Amino acid sequence: MTTRTSRSLRKYISDRGKIRGRKVSGNCQQHQRDVTDAIKTARELALLPYTQRTVTERRGGRGNRDDRGPRPPRSDADRPAAPESVSTEAPDVEAEEISRTSTPLPLRRSNSSRRSPNESPAPK
Repeated sequence: MTTRTSRSLRKYISDRGKIRGRKVSGNCQQHQRDVTDAIKTARELALLPYTQRTVTERRGGRGNRDDRGPRPPRSDADRPAAPESVSTEAPDVEAEEISRTSTPLPLRRSNSSRRSPNESPAPK
Protein backbone atom coordinates (compact mmCIF):
# COMPACT_ATOMS: atom_id res chain seq x y z
CA MET A 1 0.00 0.00 0.00
CA THR A 2 1.40 3.33 -0.96
CA THR A 3 0.95 6.79 0.46
CA ARG A 4 -1.28 7.59 -2.49
CA THR A 5 -3.62 4.78 -1.48
CA SER A 6 -3.76 5.98 2.13
CA ARG A 7 -4.65 9.47 0.85
CA SER A 8 -7.55 8.05 -1.12
CA LEU A 9 -8.73 6.15 1.97
CA ARG A 10 -9.01 9.38 3.98
CA LYS A 11 -12.29 10.23 2.28
CA TYR A 12 -13.80 7.15 3.94
CA ILE A 13 -12.69 8.27 7.42
CA SER A 14 -14.49 10.93 9.46
CA ASP A 15 -12.76 13.94 10.99
CA ARG A 16 -12.57 12.00 14.29
CA GLY A 17 -10.92 8.99 12.66
CA LYS A 18 -13.95 6.71 12.46
CA ILE A 19 -14.72 4.68 9.35
CA ARG A 20 -17.71 6.20 7.59
CA GLY A 21 -20.77 4.00 7.18
CA ARG A 22 -22.00 2.47 3.99
CA LYS A 23 -24.91 4.88 3.61
CA VAL A 24 -22.62 7.88 4.07
CA SER A 25 -19.87 6.70 1.73
CA GLY A 26 -22.26 5.32 -0.90
CA ASN A 27 -20.49 1.95 -1.25
CA CYS A 28 -22.16 -1.40 -1.76
CA GLN A 29 -21.70 -3.99 0.96
CA GLN A 30 -18.74 -5.76 -0.66
CA HIS A 31 -16.86 -2.54 -1.51
CA GLN A 32 -17.47 -1.17 1.99
CA ARG A 33 -16.00 -4.35 3.46
CA ASP A 34 -12.94 -3.95 1.18
CA VAL A 35 -12.53 -0.30 2.21
CA THR A 36 -12.81 -1.25 5.90
CA ASP A 37 -10.18 -3.97 5.55
CA ALA A 38 -7.86 -1.58 3.68
CA ILE A 39 -8.26 1.11 6.35
CA LYS A 40 -7.58 -1.37 9.17
CA THR A 41 -4.49 -2.68 7.36
CA ALA A 42 -3.24 0.86 6.74
CA ARG A 43 -3.68 1.67 10.43
CA GLU A 44 -1.68 -1.40 11.45
CA LEU A 45 1.08 -0.41 9.02
CA ALA A 46 1.03 3.13 10.49
CA LEU A 47 0.01 4.69 7.18
CA LEU A 48 -3.20 6.03 8.75
CA PRO A 49 -3.75 7.15 12.34
CA TYR A 50 -6.26 5.31 14.53
CA THR A 51 -7.70 8.61 15.80
CA GLN A 52 -7.48 12.22 14.71
CA ARG A 53 -6.30 14.90 17.07
CA THR A 54 -9.24 17.12 18.02
CA VAL A 55 -9.44 20.43 19.80
CA THR A 56 -12.55 20.86 21.92
CA GLU A 57 -14.20 24.23 22.27
CA ARG A 58 -16.30 23.41 25.29
CA ARG A 59 -15.06 23.58 28.79
CA GLY A 60 -15.41 20.79 31.27
CA GLY A 61 -13.89 18.66 33.94
CA ARG A 62 -11.27 19.82 36.37
CA GLY A 63 -9.34 21.85 33.86
CA ASN A 64 -7.61 25.17 34.18
CA ARG A 65 -9.06 27.46 36.86
CA ASP A 66 -7.04 30.54 35.92
CA ASP A 67 -9.97 32.37 34.36
CA ARG A 68 -11.98 32.21 37.61
CA GLY A 69 -9.25 33.59 39.82
CA PRO A 70 -7.69 32.08 42.93
CA ARG A 71 -9.73 30.21 45.50
CA PRO A 72 -10.51 31.95 48.79
CA PRO A 73 -9.04 30.34 51.91
CA ARG A 74 -11.24 27.72 53.58
CA SER A 75 -12.87 28.58 56.87
CA ASP A 76 -13.13 26.15 59.80
CA ALA A 77 -16.83 25.63 59.07
CA ASP A 78 -16.02 24.28 55.58
CA ARG A 79 -13.52 21.69 56.81
CA PRO A 80 -14.73 18.18 57.57
CA ALA A 81 -14.91 17.28 61.25
CA ALA A 82 -12.15 15.13 62.70
CA PRO A 83 -13.21 11.63 63.73
CA GLU A 84 -14.13 11.31 67.39
CA SER A 85 -11.87 9.28 69.63
CA VAL A 86 -12.90 5.75 70.58
CA SER A 87 -14.74 5.58 73.91
CA THR A 88 -13.35 3.33 76.65
CA GLU A 89 -16.51 3.48 78.75
CA ALA A 90 -18.52 0.40 79.72
CA PRO A 91 -21.21 -0.61 77.21
CA ASP A 92 -24.76 0.58 77.73
CA VAL A 93 -26.62 -1.90 79.96
CA GLU A 94 -30.05 -0.89 78.64
CA ALA A 95 -29.09 -1.77 75.07
CA GLU A 96 -27.98 -5.25 76.19
CA GLU A 97 -31.28 -5.85 78.01
CA ILE A 98 -33.29 -4.76 74.97
CA SER A 99 -31.38 -7.14 72.70
CA ARG A 100 -31.92 -10.03 75.15
CA THR A 101 -35.66 -9.36 75.53
CA SER A 102 -36.43 -8.86 71.84
CA THR A 103 -38.26 -11.69 70.15
CA PRO A 104 -36.16 -13.95 67.95
CA LEU A 105 -36.88 -14.14 64.23
CA PRO A 106 -38.69 -17.29 63.03
CA LEU A 107 -36.46 -19.87 61.37
CA ARG A 108 -36.83 -20.58 57.67
CA ARG A 109 -38.22 -23.90 56.61
CA SER A 110 -35.77 -26.25 54.97
CA ASN A 111 -36.09 -27.19 51.31
CA SER A 112 -37.22 -30.72 52.14
CA SER A 113 -40.36 -29.50 53.95
CA ARG A 114 -41.51 -27.25 51.07
CA ARG A 115 -44.29 -28.40 48.80
CA SER A 116 -43.63 -29.05 45.16
CA PRO A 117 -45.40 -26.70 42.70
CA ASN A 118 -47.67 -29.53 41.49
CA GLU A 119 -48.75 -30.52 45.00
CA SER A 120 -52.08 -29.13 46.14
CA PRO A 121 -52.41 -27.40 49.52
CA ALA A 122 -53.41 -29.52 52.49
CA PRO A 123 -57.15 -29.44 53.34
CA LYS A 124 -58.11 -27.36 56.34
